[in-house]
Amino acid sequence: MAVVATVRIPGAGDARCEVAAGVELSPGDACVVEMDRVHEFGRVVLLSDGGSQDDPDRRPVGRVLRSASADDGTDAESNRRLAERALERCTRLAAAEDLALHPLAAHVSLGRERIVIRYRSARAVDTRGLGAGLQKELGVRAELRPVGLRDEAAILGGLGPCGRTVCCTSWMPCFRTVSLHMARAQDLSLNPDAVGGGCGRLKCCLRFELETYRRAAEALPREGAVVGWEDREGVVVARGVLRGRLTVRMADGRLETVDAARVRVRRPAPRDAATEREEADDADPGSEWTEPQAARHA
Repeated sequence: MAVVATVRIPGAGDARCEVAAGVELSPGDACVVEMDRVHEFGRVVLLSDGGSQDDPDRRPVGRVLRSASADDGTDAESNRRLAERALERCTRLAAAEDLALHPLAAHVSLGRERIVIRYRSARAVDTRGLGAGLQKELGVRAELRPVGLRDEAAILGGLGPCGRTVCCTSWMPCFRTVSLHMARAQDLSLNPDAVGGGCGRLKCCLRFELETYRRAAEALPREGAVVGWEDREGVVVARGVLRGRLTVRMADGRLETVDAARVRVRRPAPRDAATEREEADDADPGSEWTEPQAARHA
């Protein structure tokens, strides 16, 4: 089975690359990969088997050609400085030409076949003149590529509400499907401040935590079920799924919180339109599709 390396390419993110036969690598090794018809310099983060090629997140997008030499490292550092100069020059030229775009990052391929500059713009912009000017000044073919809000967040980075570096910057190779149903299934408020990430879109972690929440929720009675424990009985009105606790309304109107392990279901929750819709969503949750982070791996 083919060996696949997750390679971190400075300025372009992580990419899964198939390792060429005869190439011996370990995590941390510098290597040269071929992607999108150009060579790139990177370091191995993880080695794994090829896995399922049906999963777009695990499908290799490049090929590791060889271990990197000292000259490759020197060239990569020189390219990094060129990328900084290209980004600064692009910002100045865009301002001089009154173009409504904001350059975010620049990346130079190992062999200097091209410079890719990613930018954010609120509307379509003709960048042909800007690209030609950069190519003439720097002597390298320049490509300007627009990115969306999620890619902008991945490029700029930042901290999530968990206090750690946002996933799209630190480890995610591409964006996954996220939907509002995933927030509803976890009993989260649909307030944008609660479910929105720094990019203004739904938080990616809504997807990561969904299956854990579902497994925990399956062990608890649904809201509306009549439950009993000891000599008491009431109706479930709320659930603390991750803590395994239920809020129960007693016959006299009082609310009590009880561990779910203590209760027994005496009458299941009635099936209503909301319950049927929830079960249908569990079977086919739908999606808010977001494009893969292709721009990061240019």
